[in-house]
Amino acid sequence: MLLNTPRFQQRLLVEATKLLSDHFSTKVTVDSVSVNLFTQRLSLHGISVDDQQGRQMLNLERLAVSLNLNGLRQRDIIVDEVETEHLRATLLKEKTDSVPNFQFLIDAFRKKPRQDSLKTTKAKKLHLALEELQQRDVSIFYNKDGKLYEVSFKELVVDESWGERKVNVDSLRWHTDYHRPRKNAGKKHRGFFDPGHFDIIANLKGSFRLIGKDSLQATLKESNFRDPKTGIDLRDVHFKLEANRKTARLTDVTVRQTNTTLMTRRADILLPSKKEGRTLAFNTDTIHGKAMLCDIARVFAPALKNFRIPLRVTTLMSGKNHSITFRHARVRSADNHLQISATGHLDHLKGKHKAVITFDIHRMYARSGMAEKVINQFAVKKLMMNQLHRLGDLHYKGSFRIVYRHLGFRGRLTSVPGFLDFNFGLDGNTKYVSGHVSSTDFKLGDAFDVKDLGPVTGHADFRVDISKPRTKKMRQEKGGKLPIGTVDAFVDDCSYKGIHLHNLTANIKSDGAEALGNVEGRGHIFDYFSQFSYVSTKEMQKLKVIKPGFRLHRKEKKTEEEKLKEKEEKMKAKMERKEQKETEREEKQKVKQEQKELQKQQKEQKRLEKAEQKQLKKQQKESNNKSAEESQ
Repeated sequence: MLLNTPRFQQRLLVEATKLLSDHFSTKVTVDSVSVNLFTQRLSLHGISVDDQQGRQMLNLERLAVSLNLNGLRQRDIIVDEVETEHLRATLLKEKTDSVPNFQFLIDAFRKKPRQDSLKTTKAKKLHLALEELQQRDVSIFYNKDGKLYEVSFKELVVDESWGERKVNVDSLRWHTDYHRPRKNAGKKHRGFFDPGHFDIIANLKGSFRLIGKDSLQATLKESNFRDPKTGIDLRDVHFKLEANRKTARLTDVTVRQTNTTLMTRRADILLPSKKEGRTLAFNTDTIHGKAMLCDIARVFAPALKNFRIPLRVTTLMSGKNHSITFRHARVRSADNHLQISATGHLDHLKGKHKAVITFDIHRMYARSGMAEKVINQFAVKKLMMNQLHRLGDLHYKGSFRIVYRHLGFRGRLTSVPGFLDFNFGLDGNTKYVSGHVSSTDFKLGDAFDVKDLGPVTGHADFRVDISKPRTKKMRQEKGGKLPIGTVDAFVDDCSYKGIHLHNLTANIKSDGAEALGNVEGRGHIFDYFSQFSYVSTKEMQKLKVIKPGFRLHRKEKKTEEEKLKEKEEKMKAKMERKEQKETEREEKQKVKQEQKELQKQQKEQKRLEKAEQKQLKKQQKESNNKSAEESQ
């Protein structure tokens, strides 16, 4: 009865906090305590624990514990319920190799080796079982690599039933703050994904079962994760888990966003361990589902915010610490007007400047009109759309590679007018797109709606300015909607207005308002020359041909320097021919001498063989004579 009185309990509390402060070598305070032996319930209010540097580490408004001590004699204690309210914890580690500020608590409760060597009988191990845990309004602050994180939740409920623990977490919040601006701040074309500025709110429902000392079975039945600022919006994530200290297996995995649902039957994970020298590795069964790229726009690529073409996706995925590989990747639109099969590899993912993304496109098919539909999903200027439409059905095979601020494409594009082999790159530093394209019998007139222009065989190098400040200034001065850049082409063979031409050089320069071109071709007797211009790629039939004509070859006068250079080149060529003849003569003599030596060796070999045969016959004859004498 005395133990149930408030006065005795308060006195007992003062002594207990003093003992705890001395034991932990830090300040421990509890405002009040309530103990009821009849209900076997303990309640503590206003708990505060400082770390050993004098900083407040734990602060708890209320802790209530309901016990069942009926099995105490058998060393069995059942904790019916543990409740906490308004817990604040600050867990700090100053340096990577330093001790965390809560280590002294772990050391205090760590089991120490028995000192009494004379005692041989072992006491029964105390068995402690927790039936239910309820935590409300919890906030935990911790640092890692010099950065501060916060984990908090409104309510956590863990309830045990038939060996399985059910877990419900309401409004779990993970907040990070690097105390620096967002890394993509002010960059409209970059996503908002930034681990230094997460503010994720999650709700989870699941269960888990411990199997032995180091194995676990768990089920995440339903969950959602949202970060409005970053754009993370996972409407539902659920899976089953079997794990031990080395490996984990996820089964029946589903991830759902607003318009995207991806599933896989299985995913195996090799868990990392510095102690055992293991690094992270994983692989999955086929991932399949539907996707709409606008769901990842805010997170990774704002340019995709209007991309609402429904896609069907399948792929196999595997990876290691800093790399991911996609195998047998298939992407297609719901109407099959777009089909892509590819393999890809992402490497050096932890280093922004070293990261490499490579995809090999084994096959891409886009039905006529699909390419324009894809481009229209982006808020960009639409250039040469009429020409794109005239290409008809598109087939592509090639690859692309992305390294920091550089993007490269290469391959073959096959269309109705013909094929184009191309290789071009986008330089994020200089803001130019440059590359090379070639073809044979490409119906350029059909593609550009120029009826008088026939099939073209040749190649070209191009360079297009994509810098917004430079192009904006140029367009303010001259206007126009043409691409700004240059094209240098060599035409092996073509025809224009029924005239067959070959060995032409063409140069085109566009300032955005007007494109001017020069064409020159050298024949056996006559040279062809012409100029042309156009102001819009939408009306190429209005191309203006200026001053076309032919002229005889003109013998150009050479300067003294050019004559001297030509003479030196002729002398050099003459000396080279002389040296070549001398070398050939020496080689012939060498070959002739080698043949003589070979013939001499062959003769000597034959002579030795004859002498050997003669000697062998002589020995055989002597042997026969000797045998005849012995028989007589």
